Amino acid sequence: MYKISGIKKSYGSLPVLAGIDMELLAPGINCLMGPSGCGKTTLLKIIAGLLPADAGDLGGLGDQPLSVCFQEDRLLPWRTVTENIALVLPKNSKEKVAQVLTDAGLTAYANNYSRELSGGLKQRVNLARALAVPAALYLLDEPFKSLHEEGKEELMEWLLARQKEQNACVLLITHDPDEAAFLADRSFTLTDKPAKVDKIEDRRSFGLF
Repeated sequence: MYKISGIKKSYGSLPVLAGIDMELLAPGINCLMGPSGCGKTTLLKIIAGLLPADAGDLGGLGDQPLSVCFQEDRLLPWRTVTENIALVLPKNSKEKVAQVLTDAGLTAYANNYSRELSGGLKQRVNLARALAVPAALYLLDEPFKSLHEEGKEELMEWLLARQKEQNACVLLITHDPDEAAFLADRSFTLTDKPAKVDKIEDRRSFGLF
C-alpha cells in the first residue's frame, strides 16, 4: 500500500484539501470520486509532484516511476498520433507503438494530427500514451469522460489488463459510479471543499462481484 497522510492545500485564502488520508492498494486500481471542484485534480497533481502540498506526507509515492493522463489531451498538434505515442517510448520502439495503437483501437488514425480528431479520439490517444509508459504508478484524471460507451468499455478492459501486466498502482479520478464499480479495487469519495475523505469502499463493498 501507498499511504497519503494529512495532505493539505490552499490557494491563497481558499482551503481546498483539509487533510487527506488515504491508503492506496498497490498493486491495484484506486478510484477517487467527489463533487466537482472539490480538489481531486489538485490531489493528483500533488502526488505527481506538479504542485507542492502545504502539509502532509506521500509515503513514498513521489519516488515511484509514474505516468500521468491529464483531463486535457496535451497532444503535440504538429505530431501525428503515432509520433505522439512514440514520444514517451525509447527510440526504435516501432513494434511497441504499433501494439499500443492496436490495443487502443487507434490503428486507423495512426497518421492523423490532433486537429483532425474528435474530442473522444484525442482523449483515447491521451490515455494510450499514458498507458504506453512502463510505470509503477498511473495517475489518470477522468480518462474516459469523452468516450462513448462501447469505446469506454474497451479501454477500461485494456486498463485492467495493463495494470495487471505492470503489477501497478492506479489512481483514477471519475465522476461515474459505474466506472468505479467496474474498475476499482478500492474507491475513495471526498467531501466538498475543503475536502476530506468521506467514504472508502473496497471491491467487495460494491456488491457486483
